[in-house]
Parts: sequence; C-alpha cells; structure tokens
Amino acid sequence: MKKSIYLSLFVILSIMLSCKKVTYIDRIISGLSINNDKAKISALKKIANGRFEQAVPKVIKLLKSSNYKIRKSAIWALEKIKDIRAVDPIITMLKDWNSVVRTYAAEALGRLGQKRAAPFLLKLLDDNNIYVIMNAACSLGYLKYENAIPDLIRLFNHNNVKVRISASWAIGKIGEAAVPKLVAVLEKNCLEYNPNTNTNYLNIKVLNSTIDALVYIGPSIIPKLIGEIVYNRNYEFKANIACAINRMGNKALPFLFKAFKTSLALYRRKTRRANYDDEAWNLRSKISWILAAFKVIKHKNIVKVLFKELFPINRNISLINDFIINTLRVFEAKIVISSFITIYEKSQGNIDVSLIEQFFGIYKDEKYIRGLTIALNCSHEIIRIEAAKILAEMNTEKADT
Repeated sequence: MKKSIYLSLFVILSIMLSCKKVTYIDRIISGLSINNDKAKISALKKIANGRFEQAVPKVIKLLKSSNYKIRKSAIWALEKIKDIRAVDPIITMLKDWNSVVRTYAAEALGRLGQKRAAPFLLKLLDDNNIYVIMNAACSLGYLKYENAIPDLIRLFNHNNVKVRISASWAIGKIGEAAVPKLVAVLEKNCLEYNPNTNTNYLNIKVLNSTIDALVYIGPSIIPKLIGEIVYNRNYEFKANIACAINRMGNKALPFLFKAFKTSLALYRRKTRRANYDDEAWNLRSKISWILAAFKVIKHKNIVKVLFKELFPINRNISLINDFIINTLRVFEAKIVISSFITIYEKSQGNIDVSLIEQFFGIYKDEKYIRGLTIALNCSHEIIRIEAAKILAEMNTEKADT
C-alpha cells in the first residue's frame, strides 16, 4: 500500500516538474516577442545556453532585426543550438552591412559543419574587414574545404599578421591534401631568391606562413617533407623544410626515428655491395638531414637510438658514423659517455678501437671535462686509456699556449 502511494506521489511530482519546465522554456521564448531590444538579447542568451531547439524558427526571424546586436546574438544562439535549419538563413547574413554580424555568421557556419556553406565563406576572404576574413578562413578550415587551399595560400601575403596566422591554421585543419601546394609555394619562393645579389629577397611573410601551415598539419607529413629535402637541390628550400620539421619538436620524433632507421638500413645494404649510386647519395643526404633535425630537437631518447644504430660498426659507412658521432656531440657529455660505456659493456668489448678513438675525439674541449671523468672511472681499460689520452692532449695544448 505504501509503495503504491509513494509511486503515485513520484508520478505526480514528475508531471509537475515537467510542466514547470515547459512553462519556463515557453516564457523564455516569449521574450523574443517583447518590444524591447535588451529583453530580446537576454532571451537569446538564455536560449543559447539552454540549447532550446523549439526556439529556432523565432530566432531565425530575428535575423531580420534592424538592430545589429540582436542579429549577431541570434546568429550566436543558432550556432549554440546547432540546428541545421539555421544554415541557409545564416548564409544570407554573410552579406550583412555590419562587419560584426558578418564575423559572427562566418564563425557560426564553420561551427555548424555544413560544407554547403563553404563557397559562400570563400567569397569573404576578400572582405575589407580583417576579423571577417579571419573567421571565414578558420571556418573553411573547420569544414576541411580543400578547394579553399589556393585562396588561403593567397592570404599568406596579407599585410595583417592575424590574417596570415588564421590562413595557416585553416590549412593545417584541412590537412595533408594541402602539402603539395605548400611545398610548391615554398619552392617557388626559394628559387626566386638570389643570395649572391640579394635580389628578389625571400618573401618572409609567405615563407613563415607556409612553414606555420606545415607545422599545423602535424608530424604525419614528415616522410613527405624528408623526401622533398632529399630530391630538391635548392639549399634555402631544404633549410626551410627542415625548419618546419624542427618546429614540430618531440611530436616529430617517432616519424624521424622510423625514417632514420629505414634509410640507414638501405644505405648499409647499398654500400655493403659497393654499389654507390645516386640512390645511395640520396639516402646519405636523407640521413644527414634527419640527424640535423635531431640536433635541434635534443630529446634524450635520440641518444639511445643513435647508439643502437651506430653499433656494430660497418667499415663501409664510416661517413655515416661520422654524422652520427657529431650529432651525439650536441647532447650532454655525461649522458652520452655513460650510454657509450653501457653499450660497450653489452657488446662485451666487441667494438672497433678506431670507433672508440673517434668517439672520444669529439670531446676534446674543456667544457667536456666532467663527462670525461666518468670514463676515467670506468672498469674497462681501453675506455679509461682513451679518456686519459684526450685529457692529456688538452693539458699539453693548454701548456703550449
């Protein structure tokens, strides 16, 4: 009996609450009909925060208001509700006389995610207001509209830095489809530069915006970029592609590691057969550029990977070993020398003496003395001898001066 009473009370209470809720929503929506602009804007904020879909038809009608503040608030509310019925009415607002309304409309269309709005947004890239251009560019990025890539690249030459950043970001959102066009822009810009005469100087705005776009796209494009470095003969172009890779930082490491290991394995196979052709040369170039990126990123995991690939030594690729050893030099001596000792112990002393000499040769400088003292305390005689030899040579040169 008690259970049935409780159940009845619960049902009555639920009905009462639902009635109150309906009354509350209706009361807010009715605020859109009040002949007071502030009341309408207040109602629009509540509708936006509550995501009340029932209000969409009345909110759309407010897009024709003579007050631009009501128009922009209505666009904002429709964006928050995310009802696709609002797409076509908002598209018409892209031609509004007020730049604030156009800005809100451009942003809303990107958030609503309907690609049919993209061609209309594309026209706004020539607007006379930078905020309209910025929001139109960003929305094209949200929509991943590939046809917009040439027009977004055109904005790289815009005088306003915010517009250039928005264009780069938008291309980053569009993704890998933009890479060939970005590479072509970078290549053209670098080819026009003549360092000997300082004529046709690099267009820094375009250059920086292109690099920004590549960085925004992300590290998944690194294999393509490394390929561009290898097969292009223009040094300025190579350096700027490398700059984009370096700016990706630690996120680039997995892709760089993979490219490094694959290229090194192929290079070893080539040189082992004494078949040093153009492909081998390109592989060597690829490895050297990857190592250059490692030098900039300076992540501790790089040391482990380099040591793993350095041993056992292959006499036919001494040049590559030079590249690797010189890359190790940029890392803290203590870490590198400790890793070298660990590798030596694991190899049970099966490392060529010339490689040990070559390795310690890079630390012939006073700033590396602390790192060399670690080697002096090593249990392996050959390592102690090489470290002591380097220290003795430094003392001799100091005494001579």
